[in-house]
Amino acid sequence: MIFNWHKLLSAVVAVLLASCGSINALQRAVHTIPEFELLSPDQLKLDVGVIQRIEIRAEGEDYLYEGALEITADQIKLLLLQPWGQRIATMTYGEGEFSVVRERNASIKLPFRRLFGTMQMIFWHRQFMASLPDEVGWSIVDTENMREIYYNQQLAGIAEYDQRKTWPDNVIYWDIPYNYRITINSVLLD
Repeated sequence: MIFNWHKLLSAVVAVLLASCGSINALQRAVHTIPEFELLSPDQLKLDVGVIQRIEIRAEGEDYLYEGALEITADQIKLLLLQPWGQRIATMTYGEGEFSVVRERNASIKLPFRRLFGTMQMIFWHRQFMASLPDEVGWSIVDTENMREIYYNQQLAGIAEYDQRKTWPDNVIYWDIPYNYRITINSVLLD
């Protein structure tokens, strides 16, 4: 009987060690997915202003922000605020340059470039996303109310829309490798 317990214990240890190897491989795979390519503002052919409520859920914590997004032919600008109006950062992309001006008193540490790229992948129309060169590895699959985002055929994110239109009102995005969720409620300004 002792011999059988020894075999069982050995099998359990082997399974646990194998699962640890799988977890480490998954963690390594996570870091092989780069940040999204940024599309130039002139590709969008949009001139809009959008007010957004942005909720991020990561590692069991919820973070709530307000955003003001402006898209013109030569730049995309996202102003990120605390719910009470304190500016956190201003992200700007134009002429191939991405910049962040972070407020000194803002204690929030966000991956601003990744957030900006994620918002592009969520909101930009399919024809703009198709303009990404094949060699960068990104692809999308759109259905009526969902967008799946792949990098080298590995699922990187899923966006669910309450309704698809020029600018969706409500979107929930799951970042698969980094394990966070973003909920964005938008109001398109006239």
